[in-house]
Amino acid sequence: MVFSTIFAVQMMSFIQTETPQNLIGKVIAVVLTVSMCAQPLGNALYGALFEICKGFEYVVVLFSGMVSLMIAISTRNIFKRFSAE
Repeated sequence: MVFSTIFAVQMMSFIQTETPQNLIGKVIAVVLTVSMCAQPLGNALYGALFEICKGFEYVVVLFSGMVSLMIAISTRNIFKRFSAE
């Protein structure tokens, strides 16, 4: 949750700097709505994965850590392209 909060703060800052002034409220509303809708799906997925991997819970944690790392690396490349422009 700490990383999720840090990421959300960084994303809101990025959205506010890149979005035209007259669209900021609408864009932030869409981003927050998608995020809120995705959280229960993520919790359900974690629940199913923990049930499947009963006794090997560390596999779920390592898998989610690897996915998070891949997302972070790919978004870093995307943000580098935006900052270069």
